[in-house]
Amino acid sequence: MLPILSTSSARTQSGNARAQAAARSMGGVRVSVFSDMEKFVENRKFLTQMVNQYHLFNVDDDVKVVAGDLMSLIQYVLKSSIQFVDRDLLNKKVADEGLEEPRYVTDFMRNVHGAHSVPSSHVINRIQCQITCKALAAKNAEKALHAMFKLVASYSWPKKLLLILAAFAELYGDFWVLESTKGPHALSLSLLKGFKAFDLRKHGSHVDSLNNVVKQLLELTDYLIKLDNYTTMYLEKDVPSLGVAFAHIPEWICQAIIAIVSVSAQFSSFTNFEERYWTLGISHLPNALNRILIEVQKRLNDCNAQIDDMNQYNIYVKSVETPHDIVGLLTTLFTPFKPDDPPLLSGSTKEAVRFEYFKRKNVYLVISSWKIPHEDLEVLKEVYKHKTFQENAPTEDGGQFKLDIGTEVDVTPARRNGDQSSYEILWIPAVDKNLSHTNSKFLSDLREEMPWIVAKNATVVHQYAIRFFKEHWHFNRQPIMVALNYSGRVECMNSLPMIRVWGIKAFPFREGVILPLLAKRNWLETIINLLKLDSKVTNDKYILFVGKDKQKTEGQIQLADIESRISNAMGTNSFIIVQLETELLINKFIWLLECCLYLKMQALTLLSDSSVHNPIEDPDIQLMLQTYTAHERGGFAILTKGYRVLTVTSHSTTLKVLAQHDKWISSVTKGTLADSNFEEVFKGWYKKVEGPGDCPLFHCPALDGLTPVYMRCTICLQYMKTIHMFRCCHDPSN
Repeated sequence: MLPILSTSSARTQSGNARAQAAARSMGGVRVSVFSDMEKFVENRKFLTQMVNQYHLFNVDDDVKVVAGDLMSLIQYVLKSSIQFVDRDLLNKKVADEGLEEPRYVTDFMRNVHGAHSVPSSHVINRIQCQITCKALAAKNAEKALHAMFKLVASYSWPKKLLLILAAFAELYGDFWVLESTKGPHALSLSLLKGFKAFDLRKHGSHVDSLNNVVKQLLELTDYLIKLDNYTTMYLEKDVPSLGVAFAHIPEWICQAIIAIVSVSAQFSSFTNFEERYWTLGISHLPNALNRILIEVQKRLNDCNAQIDDMNQYNIYVKSVETPHDIVGLLTTLFTPFKPDDPPLLSGSTKEAVRFEYFKRKNVYLVISSWKIPHEDLEVLKEVYKHKTFQENAPTEDGGQFKLDIGTEVDVTPARRNGDQSSYEILWIPAVDKNLSHTNSKFLSDLREEMPWIVAKNATVVHQYAIRFFKEHWHFNRQPIMVALNYSGRVECMNSLPMIRVWGIKAFPFREGVILPLLAKRNWLETIINLLKLDSKVTNDKYILFVGKDKQKTEGQIQLADIESRISNAMGTNSFIIVQLETELLINKFIWLLECCLYLKMQALTLLSDSSVHNPIEDPDIQLMLQTYTAHERGGFAILTKGYRVLTVTSHSTTLKVLAQHDKWISSVTKGTLADSNFEEVFKGWYKKVEGPGDCPLFHCPALDGLTPVYMRCTICLQYMKTIHMFRCCHDPSN
């Protein structure tokens, strides 16, 4: 014979009497309450109401509950009770779980100071009274549930759940621990608590059903607590599924709490011998809990998979950032392969290349999507075939071939110290493997144009390598070239801009060459020379560079006539207009401008002194940004004296100034260029035409890894607002 649990969990006879009196007086009302509680588990409107009403909590109350310790106590009590019911009462063949004693128990056994009780035990006692006496006596399930939520309103959602489950665990465990203990003492306690006997053969199925629901509740709580812990341990960018889980955790906890209250009231009704009520509260609850469990477990499994992936990726990142040598690094970038089938080919001979080939070499990784701009391919081919690149290998006596790079800048100090100087280029396609088959032809055609070492195809690249390229080497669709020394260390995150601007003169394409080369020419002179417009520029003239399609400009004004009139009026033939005549030329100007901007930002970040607090405030960078902004807003005009930039203006306003030249040209003093006040007069009339304006707006191209985070306004000196813009960059003619 088995004892039956009384409705009193406050352990008082008066509480037991009140519950029994309420039960006798209610009759069919209790049936309704049990049924309503079950329905509320999946009532979305009610759940939303509860989440919105009880989402705030008191931090001071919340910190008093240690979730981990409380969960370990709950698990120990419930699992012990579940095992006893399954194995000893129902004679099920179940595995004996090795239950670990909670910390509070072990501390108490060792007489550790402060381990006498759970800090929240008084709250648990109040909750237990609420879920037994008051829940059974309630005539309205919704009011009963609101009363329960108000009782734990000052705690966070996970701790609300743990406190209520702890109250039920005490109720459930109290009953079964007395049943498992034989002797007069246990029997006396059972009688005092109002536990009465029942026939296990008759009511075993009800006990089994209830025990199974308790298993579901314990499993659901375990999942929810783990998910909640994840939200404080990981970022959503690392574990994307956490975002969805975090939004649903309060609702799932509400459902679990409602189920616990329903099961607690049902379990408490055993003492009344009203058998017709014993399964009313759990008739459909197992199915509802199973649906919730499936959903929560799916989210937890997704998070676990992403956390495992994150951990594996972090291990991968460490292996890439701390390589043994260049061979070890390059091997890491590719998927495991058979020794007789390496993933690399020689672009010129199409023969397989082993990774040992790169031993003691400095390697340039060209990383790209399925296409590389034609200009980049051509300049890379020129560099690769140049004798400076090909002949810089160690001689038999350990010496080095002398460099001939056509510049007086000493860019090879490392080589004089005996460092390895053999160089190679390796191309790696960074393409999503799921889309690699779509672009396989483009990749194959691109590979055919390359004389250096290439990857066989996109599928041989390690799954984490592309992610690493994006997150750590700032690869973002546009090709980059990462310079690696023979030990596998990064010497330059992206050498491609310096190759575009200086070609072989920037050899060996490390960050150390940028500052000396920038010192030789300013950004405008560099661009004008590359565009082969330098024959028109002399230091004894004012020059106005106009960046707008010639056909569009001449539809508004005849620049040649205006140039002649202004030059004659100055009396020294010292003013010329240089027109970038085609859209192709303007696009190339802007392309080179972006490279110079990147290099200048790169150079300023390398300065170890305190001379540069914020690279974006550098005067040259400000002028380049003004030029880029003017281009983005319709066209630019740059006034210079020789190559010294005097001002950058918008194309449209400059045309108005030029069109009104007869109104201001008389104010320009005649004579030598040194005595001319042309700059002041031009700027003054420009401001008059432009009128009072607001603070400036700057457009900034994407500078992989160097895009400024903030910028001060040049007028009001306040921090400017950052706005991102996305624009399609495909070539309409392609």
